[in-house]
Formats: sequence, structure tokens, C-alpha cells
Amino acid sequence: MTAFAGLRGGETFALALRHLRFGSSGVVSHVRIDQSLVELPHQPVIIGPPKSDAGIREVALPEQIGRLLAEHAKALASQPDRLLFTTSTGAPVRSANRCHVMILARARTPGAEHLTWHGLRHTGLTLAASVPGATVRNIMDRGGHSTPRAALIYQHTAASADEQIAAGLNALLTHGVESHAPRHDKHPTRPAQDGAYPGYG
Repeated sequence: MTAFAGLRGGETFALALRHLRFGSSGVVSHVRIDQSLVELPHQPVIIGPPKSDAGIREVALPEQIGRLLAEHAKALASQPDRLLFTTSTGAPVRSANRCHVMILARARTPGAEHLTWHGLRHTGLTLAASVPGATVRNIMDRGGHSTPRAALIYQHTAASADEQIAAGLNALLTHGVESHAPRHDKHPTRPAQDGAYPGYG
């Protein structure tokens, strides 16, 4: 959710069943963000509003993420206000819990030495911005940003809608992110052979 829906950690772990919108096929198509976990030193975790008014939003999900979330939500069918994600004891997931998970992930996953929770959100919004047609406004809405400044960090293309972003992210999940990465010629200035211009034939 943090990566492929672009949610902040506090938003992800404040999601309840009532925040899910199901499509006709039973897959979760959107999540509604209207609350966030709030942590204060030496205080219990409470549920409060998102970071700003822009944080109140609805986000379209890639189909594969929606299927996983629908399966996870089945156990909560009669508890619309119960948090979707908790600790093993049913408590809210604090930032310390998330840091512990990241430490374990970095230790167990080759190449993940610099992985952070915020990095998941950054990666998700960068992938969203790389979907052809995504505008600064789309990325602002998806990430819950109140100004273009943060969204511009992730922006790579222009002009489409949030559902197209979700469909594009689903394609990345289906076919692999690496296959969509740009390829650069290691020798862009090498001489042409037989009088042909490089890149044409």
C-alpha cells in the first residue's frame, strides 16, 4: 500500500475496512484516506486527520494490489472500523515497528541495504509519475501533496488520470519493472559501419 498506492506510513496503518471501495469483480479498486496514525512521545497512538487537507483523498489501486487487499479484508467483513494492518497483538503499527521491519528486510534482502519505509512511498510515486500521461496534478492528488513542489520530484511525463496511473502500475507488476526501465547505449558516439547512420538500417 505504501509503495503502489503512495500512502504515508501513518495513512497505511490507519486504514480500516470501511475505507475500501470494491469493484464489480470483488477486487478493491480504491482506498479512501481520511485519517492517519498520530504518535506523540510517551503517549498512546491515536487516530487523527491526515497531514493536511490534501491528504484526504481517494486513491485508485493496481488490480493485483486490489486482489491481495480483498483477500486480506475477508477476515474483517463484520468489523468495518477495525484497522486492516496491526501488530500480532492487534495494536496499531507504530513507527518503531516499521523501522524494525525495515531492519529485517535490509538484512535478508540482497541489494536492499538502503531500504526505508519512506523509500517505499518515494518509489511508488516515482513509478506512478513514470506512467505515460501522468501530470503533476495527478501525482499531487495521489500522494496527498498540497503544493506541486513535492510532486515535481516524481514527475516524468504529462496529462492523464488516476485510473490510468493504476492501470500502468498494474502493468509494471505484471510484466516486471525492469522491462520498463530505459536502456541507454553504452557507445552512443561509435562510428557507423558501411556508411550507415547509427540507429538506422
